[in-house]
Amino acid sequence: MAAIRTIAVIGAGVMGRGIAHTSALAGYHRTILEDILPGTLRKAGDEIRGVLDQAVEMVDLVGLDTRLHVLESLRKTPGEKYRPCPLLVQYVKAGRLGRKSGHGVYHYPEPNDPLRGPQHGP
Repeated sequence: MAAIRTIAVIGAGVMGRGIAHTSALAGYHRTILEDILPGTLRKAGDEIRGVLDQAVEMVDLVGLDTRLHVLESLRKTPGEKYRPCPLLVQYVKAGRLGRKSGHGVYHYPEPNDPLRGPQHGP
């Protein structure tokens, strides 16, 4: 049986956006969300992006090195399900540890300054 790589959801209301958000978090290769009303689709996309951005910012706050350590520890017990993604390993090796180093997934103008938000981009 072939692996499911794409999830398509018709309807961007509460239920549809929840299904799309969950499939994106679950790591499906591609998630497609459609709705007949452009405003509903736009709102759903904004909400999903906002939640995913918050998750990435949290990893930067805790530290990419900490996240990598947790995933490597989990991988030893339950197995490959928790294998860290290659980009995470690459960032940690390059010293991009998150807020504490001033650069993780996002770039932070001043390390350890909780009042300044992330600057998006490499």
